[in-house]
Amino acid sequence: MREVGDIVAVEPRPDYLPGLYCRARVVSVLSETRVKVKLIDVGDFMEFYVYALFDLPDSLKVYPHLTVDLFLSGLKPPARDCDWLPNADQFSRIWVERAMTNSRINEKNFIHGEIQMKVNHCLWMTNIKYSGWRGKSSVESSLGFELLSRQLAEPNSDDKTRLRNLFEIAGITEQGAGAATEIGEQQWAELPRNVYSNVEVLSAQNPQCIYLRHKSVADRLDLLTADIQHFAETSSHVKKGTLDLGSICLALSNNIWRRAKIYKISSDLEILEVFFVDEGCSGWVKWDEVMEIPQSFMKRLPFQAIECELSGMKEPNEGWVESAIFDITNFKAFRKPIQAHVIEEKGEKEPVMGEKKYSIVLIDANSSRNIIINRALHNWGFAKRQPQEGSIDELLHQFEASSLQEEED
Repeated sequence: MREVGDIVAVEPRPDYLPGLYCRARVVSVLSETRVKVKLIDVGDFMEFYVYALFDLPDSLKVYPHLTVDLFLSGLKPPARDCDWLPNADQFSRIWVERAMTNSRINEKNFIHGEIQMKVNHCLWMTNIKYSGWRGKSSVESSLGFELLSRQLAEPNSDDKTRLRNLFEIAGITEQGAGAATEIGEQQWAELPRNVYSNVEVLSAQNPQCIYLRHKSVADRLDLLTADIQHFAETSSHVKKGTLDLGSICLALSNNIWRRAKIYKISSDLEILEVFFVDEGCSGWVKWDEVMEIPQSFMKRLPFQAIECELSGMKEPNEGWVESAIFDITNFKAFRKPIQAHVIEEKGEKEPVMGEKKYSIVLIDANSSRNIIINRALHNWGFAKRQPQEGSIDELLHQFEASSLQEEED
């Protein structure tokens, strides 16, 4: 009896690959006598009687698959359907056929996108599109945007989180970012452990969602921003629908082009909400305020907005008050450097943006008396207190001792 997952050898019909045997993986048991298989080195699916499956030596099973299973990430069937509509399947097939016919890059047929996740021979990608020529006119098309615009799909922002939960339950290891290096790996700045980092506040939605940036990168970020402006002077904006949710791009903010990540697309598909990955804030832009980002601008400097929360803070029953947010962002208004110390590093499920989220203590060392911002917000009644006081006291003593040592040196 064959089982799902078995690797076997099959002989396809004579008009398909005459005289050749192919490796295949059983993907479905249709009955006691028939199974459905995938030809793992060709990519096609076929049905066979069980007696037509041949045992494959282990030495031939270990070779990598020559085809890759590609899944379009960030979308789901509309109207809470569990399965894709036949129209969506048909349109996707037509889109791929059209892409293979029309896309011409370096004289090759080319479909490209951004890898979000990788497990064995399976890739989950966003922004799958083709670029090429039809006659003398350029052609660009994004599969995700086309499905959304035809109401054959809806945005799905938590599909990767759900998949990672299933991987964890099944004991499957995600290879992830390593495969994305060549076409847009996203690297975010980090806060080191056991160090007092000199940072500045970029923005604060509330004490549980703050964005910081290392002070030490200011000069390098200014140079990068200047180079981006020079690039934008001679470049054109993207065509409507050529970028999907999660894509990294260049977007216009207060007449300055900055690195950004597409966070939302409006229901009418006319405007985009982007998160400015070096500034820690978001905004709505039009398609003509967005450009594709060269790889050199992706790799030159990690995205600098670091997502954090203040340790020991719990939201009051009446919710966060504006005063709590003002007192945090007040440090941004005056460009005051402050010290951040990591208490805990959150997992992948926590961050709104980026790869990590940090639970931190912030220390204002700009006056003669060091102020722990976490404790100050507690004392002013802007937050409920969590059981972190002992560790905060210890950190303050360590910080003051290290500061005194630096002055003596």
